[in-house]
Amino acid sequence: MTETSTIEEEREQLARWRGGDREVGQALVSKHYLRVFRHCRGRLMDRNAAEDAVQVTFMRMQQQKIGLRGRLLPTLLKVAEYVCREAKRDMNKHGHAGRVSRLKTDRAVESMIDVAREEDLVWRIIERHLTEQERHILELKYLRGLEGAQIGLLIGEDEEVKVRHRVRKIKLKMQAELEKLTTDTEFVRSALHTLDEWTRTVLERRDRQGAPVTELDDWA
Repeated sequence: MTETSTIEEEREQLARWRGGDREVGQALVSKHYLRVFRHCRGRLMDRNAAEDAVQVTFMRMQQQKIGLRGRLLPTLLKVAEYVCREAKRDMNKHGHAGRVSRLKTDRAVESMIDVAREEDLVWRIIERHLTEQERHILELKYLRGLEGAQIGLLIGEDEEVKVRHRVRKIKLKMQAELEKLTTDTEFVRSALHTLDEWTRTVLERRDRQGAPVTELDDWA
């Protein structure tokens, strides 16, 4: 795909999001959330303020008539930079990280950001804390839809019960890492309840989009 066709595609996706297509909106937020969050946290050096700035950035992109002269991500980062400057002025004036939004709260955008945050947290576990073979087993199960005996043939394991045991061990490992990475007990409880669904969703989306490089300790 050429640069021009990519820009046109992103313009169309943005127009559809602004027109009420939540599925497209979720895909855009999930794709760019982490880069925007890193930018905001790097500028504000405060996690809560950065989360507020990310929300405002996406709300403005969705609600205001901000045009795309190039790719979507650079435009989002420009909006985020402006939002961060507002946040810094607010923090300097009031001595704390206040909200910078001048827009009506949009629960739809908030929920999209929540989903993107959760997806990135699950992806970090898969990428950083699982071995190559453990990731391969998850891909066989959730991306290719294979079951125990079929997975066993591909990984050299001749007993189906052992494959099921390995899958359970991987999920327990993910659970342990999830509990280390966030103190949000409500999210942990929810994520564990639907861990299969989350893992499938994250792997499918990352397979389509490619995974971001996780250079920073994004959840510290």
